[in-house]
Amino acid sequence: MAITDASDTHMRGRVWQYLRNLRERNPGAAVLDIGGAANPWCDEYVTTYADLRPVPTTREVLLGDICDSRFRDSMNGRRWDFAICTHVLEDIRDPRPVVEWMQRVARAGFIAVPNKHTEVSAISSPHYPGYYSHRWIFTLQGQTLRAVAKLPLLGYYRKDNYWLHRLQTGGPLLRRLARVLTPRAFPDGGMPPWLDPAKAKHGLELAFIWEDSFEFEYLNGDYCGPDAEAMNRWYIEGLREGL
Repeated sequence: MAITDASDTHMRGRVWQYLRNLRERNPGAAVLDIGGAANPWCDEYVTTYADLRPVPTTREVLLGDICDSRFRDSMNGRRWDFAICTHVLEDIRDPRPVVEWMQRVARAGFIAVPNKHTEVSAISSPHYPGYYSHRWIFTLQGQTLRAVAKLPLLGYYRKDNYWLHRLQTGGPLLRRLARVLTPRAFPDGGMPPWLDPAKAKHGLELAFIWEDSFEFEYLNGDYCGPDAEAMNRWYIEGLREGL
């Protein structure tokens, strides 16, 4: 079990080099791209695509829904040397079955998702955090990919809440005023301390290469806590470590 290379900015050049080396060792290496129709960026090395939509390629294309266990099970008798899954997991309802299936059918692979800095920033609009269609924020901590649900409270981190952030990081009287103005206001205040604005840009991503297998889990068992304060700590503390 090993995650052999990782980044929270960009590393696709290293993936191309990995696949070049793989082809040199094994010219017939089979490479699966899961959900690559939107951007078949590795078509030179891919031998099979699995996607809901047709792919503009001469490679084999398996049309189907990777979230459907029947589609995944139809490929369980096959084996690939490498699997690519780029900006897919953040969009689907339940990433775990897809992650587990990927490790069953491939010996190694590459996964990329938006990094956590992007998903709490106004990357697409000042009105909501991150990319509007995404369901999950991911963090890579050691050998474990962790997922945390994107919930409406993330709107609290918007920059236009600056006045509230200032109140909550002020002295006792200001914090008390913040609680009067916003009942059950978040206790920590301000933007997440781990947020790096330099990493909250289009084109940057959390990505890693894995070999054999890796761990996956939902942060806190996917339980968000009893109230808004607990949920805020979920994002502040649960995403603090790792990439």
